[in-house]
Amino acid sequence: MREALFFFIEENQRTKGFGVGSFPQLIVCGNYSLVKMNGYPYSAPMNSDFWNFYASSNANPILLILELIWTRLSYQINVENLWGDDLSIENFAPFLSAKIKTVGDLAGWEYKYTPISEDTLKERAAAGEWSPTIVSSAQFVIFNRLCNGAEESIDDKSLREYIEKEGEDFDHFIESLTSTGLIALKDDKLQLTTYECQCVILPDGRFAVADNNSGRLTRWINKQIEQNKA
Repeated sequence: MREALFFFIEENQRTKGFGVGSFPQLIVCGNYSLVKMNGYPYSAPMNSDFWNFYASSNANPILLILELIWTRLSYQINVENLWGDDLSIENFAPFLSAKIKTVGDLAGWEYKYTPISEDTLKERAAAGEWSPTIVSSAQFVIFNRLCNGAEESIDDKSLREYIEKEGEDFDHFIESLTSTGLIALKDDKLQLTTYECQCVILPDGRFAVADNNSGRLTRWINKQIEQNKA
């Protein structure tokens, strides 16, 4: 299914209606699916200047359909408790990435296909356990400041001095923040991409951050506490 769609796109280069915005949210074929990673509800990090906008899954397609419907309902009307504990997360295999490309006076999408063997795709676990993003102490400080409403500009000399004092390369550090998917760089400012980002220090001393707008982070922490009691 992955290869068939890719070859179909290749055969229709420079054809209207084949831009990223025209791809359907979900394509189902038997027990396999292709899913749009546009944050509604699934998303994927950038790969350099390419956006990983399409992925494949061997999860139950009905589950994916429900996730799409529930997400739309949660945005349009105030419906709670749709996801339960929501401590498992679907595994996706990268499929298509894209970036805007200009050739002469023409602008369009350049696509890149990620080939994965059929055996690997079949053997992938359909889902795994959700966990928050583990960050370094320096990253944790920046997340905390953003969560508390502070502004962070990459042109701020004090920010650069702090990062370099922590022994980090500044450009690599900024890239490590945005690669979490929880922070974006807009113009020269770092901004949270979450609804309710929260930061926690785990009992083992690690630093964790996650969007807790659905209470998922709280439930995950409570589960860790209960497991440690056992």
